[in-house]
Order: sequence, then structure tokens, then C-alpha cells
Amino acid sequence: MDLSLAFMMFFGGVISHIFAIKVFGAYSKSSSYRITFINCIALLKFIDGMAQDLLKSVDPSSRADVEAAFEHWRRLALFSLKNSVNDQMWRKMSITDWQLAMRILTEVEKIEKENKIV
Repeated sequence: MDLSLAFMMFFGGVISHIFAIKVFGAYSKSSSYRITFINCIALLKFIDGMAQDLLKSVDPSSRADVEAAFEHWRRLALFSLKNSVNDQMWRKMSITDWQLAMRILTEVEKIEKENKIV
């Protein structure tokens, strides 16, 4: 195969790929960010559930201190997640606190159950 023919085939494939993405909307960075973001929140919810189980085994006299530590961890986890996502995406998600993040995750899980998405 001639080198110029190989280049034409390669660039023809690249142009076809770009065209298909634009026309059919086959890939979107935005949706990829959202899916990854929701998965990160789901993981944080799982870890928080484990922490709540741990909190149940704590002596009642120190429960307030441990709960304060978990609240700090929640803020730190969201702040860390915010730093890993670009600002434009963070504004689109508009998550300001832990309760809002959990509400969004609950809504996503409800939609998944309704549509039977695994």
C-alpha cells in the first residue's frame, strides 16, 4: 500500500468519525462527566453508609464529636470532588451541600429503577 493512500484512508476515517459524532451525538464530554460525577457521588454515599454504621457503635457520650467529624468529612469529600471536576461542569451540577448531592443521587437511582437500567 502506498503511503499517501494510507494517509488518505486514515484521515478519511478521522473525518468520518468526527462527522458521525457531530451528527448522531454519539459522544459527549458533558454526559461522560455527568456519569462519572454521579458514580463518584454514589461511592461517597456508600462510604457514608459505612460511616453511619460505625457511628451506631460509638459510645453515646462521644457521638456528637464523631458526627461532627463525619460532617467535616462530607464537606471535604464534596470539596475534593469539586476540585476534580472542571468549573463549568460543577456549575451545571450545582451541588452546594451533602443533602443536595444525596437528593440528586436518589433521583438518579429512582429513574434507573423506573427504566430498569442496571
